[in-house]
Amino acid sequence: MKRLHALCLLLCLSVMAQAFNLDCYSFPNSNDPLQIPTYVPDSDEVCHPDVLYFPQGWNGSKYWMSNTPYPSSNVAFENPSIVVSNDGLNWGEPPGIENPIADVYQGTDINNNYNSDSQLFRYPDGATIGLIWRQKNGWNNELLKLKTSQNGIDWSSASTILSVWNTDPDLNESVLSPCILFNGSSYMLWTVNTKVNPRGVYLRHSMTPDFSDSEAILTDIGEFPEGFRVWHMDVEFIEGFFHMLASVGNPDTQEGRVLYLGKSLDGIHWSFSSQPVMTGVYGAWDALLYRSAFIPDDIGTGYKVWYGSMNTPRWRIGYSESQVNGYLEGPHNLQVDHFYDGQNHYAISWQAPTEDILGYKFYLNYELYATLTSSQNHINLTINQAAPHEERVVIAVTALYANGESDPLVERLHIAMSNPQEPALPRDQPGIFPNPFKQGFYLDKASLRGIVELYDLKGRRLMREAPGKDQFIEPDSSLP
Repeated sequence: MKRLHALCLLLCLSVMAQAFNLDCYSFPNSNDPLQIPTYVPDSDEVCHPDVLYFPQGWNGSKYWMSNTPYPSSNVAFENPSIVVSNDGLNWGEPPGIENPIADVYQGTDINNNYNSDSQLFRYPDGATIGLIWRQKNGWNNELLKLKTSQNGIDWSSASTILSVWNTDPDLNESVLSPCILFNGSSYMLWTVNTKVNPRGVYLRHSMTPDFSDSEAILTDIGEFPEGFRVWHMDVEFIEGFFHMLASVGNPDTQEGRVLYLGKSLDGIHWSFSSQPVMTGVYGAWDALLYRSAFIPDDIGTGYKVWYGSMNTPRWRIGYSESQVNGYLEGPHNLQVDHFYDGQNHYAISWQAPTEDILGYKFYLNYELYATLTSSQNHINLTINQAAPHEERVVIAVTALYANGESDPLVERLHIAMSNPQEPALPRDQPGIFPNPFKQGFYLDKASLRGIVELYDLKGRRLMREAPGKDQFIEPDSSLP
C-alpha cells in the first residue's frame, strides 16, 4: 500500500461572516501621490499600476511595477512601462531600460488603436516574468499582447495571446483590465467585458499563457451597491485561494469610483466586502479610485496597495496599507495522509486556531463537503476526481466563529487516477520489486516540501532532489 504524507504550515488572513468576512479591512487614503517617472517629457501622470514583489530581490530590485502614462487622458501615451523600487515608495526606471515596453501605434487613427491596462506575472521557472496588456486594434477588435523578460530590461517581441471581437454573435466581447497568474498547474486569465449588459467578468484557463483556444467562463461577479459594476481589477493567488481588489463604478459612465475586496476558492464564485474598503476624497488628488494593485503584507494578515486615482484631469498612483479590525484566525498545521489501493483514500486533520470556534466547514474541489463540530478537526474521504481545470484535488477548511467564518486553509493535491496506464515492464518481470514496475517516474518538484531520496533494494541512493523545477527522473541504469 502506498502512503504519502505531507505537512503544510500556512498563514491565514482575516475575515468575517458569509464565507471569508471581508468587512474587517479598510485602506486609508494617502495625503500625497507617489512620484513615479514616465517616458513622457514633463509629465508624471500615470495609472494602471501592477506590482510584483521579490523578497530577496530580482535583478537588483524587490518591487517591479508596470503602469501606463496617461497625461491629460491622452491615449497616445498610454503605453505600458516598467519602474522599480526597493521599498515600494521610491520608484525609478531600472538602468538600461527603454520605456515604453509595449509597441507604440504609429498610425493616425489613435482613438481606435492604442494600448492600455498592463499586468505583470511570474512564470513557474522563477527566472522569467511576463507583461500583458490590452491593445485596441480598430473599432471592433481587441487584442491581449505578451512580452517576456529574464532581467526586466530586455524584452521579447510581442505575441498575441487572445483576440476578441465586439461583433462576434456568440460572445460580443471586450477584454478590459486583464489579470493573469499561474496557479501551480495552469494559467488563469480574468477580463472585464463592457460590451454586454450587464457588464461581466470572464475567466479563462490555459496550460500556457496563450488563451487563443480557451473558453470564456462567466463568473458570478454581479452588481455592487448603488448599481455599480466592476470596471478594473487586480487578482492575486495568496495562500491557496484568489483575492481581488476591484475598482467599481457607474456602468453607464465607464469609470471607477471606489474599491471593493473579494475572495474566491475557484476564481468563479466570489464573495466581496459589503461596503468599499477604500473611497475617494472629494476635491483631493484621489477623488475617483481607478485600477489598483495589491500584494500581501509582510506578516500575512493584510495588504499593501498601490491605488490608481484621478481628479480631473490628472492621473496619479498612491500607496496604502490595510487596517484590520476583527481578525478571525483560521485553522493551521494541515496534515494530509494519502493511501492508494486503486482508489485515493485521504485522512486529513488540522489544528484549531483558538478555543472560541464553533466548528469547521470542509470544502472539496470548491464545493462544501461537510460542516463539522469544534471537536471534529479531522475527516476521512475517498477521492478519484480532480477539481475542474486543475488536474488536482483542492481541499480547504475554514473555522466558524459566532461572528463569522475565517479564511480557508487550502491545499492542492496531485492524485493517482483509478485507471493507470500499463507499466513499461511486463507484470511478470522477474527480479523487480514492486511489480509492476515503471522505468521512470515524474517528480513534481514544485510541490515538494522537503527532500526526496530514491534508494534501490541494496540501500544505495540513486538520486536526491530538493524543491524546485519539475523533472523526469530515470534511475541510474549503470548500477548492478
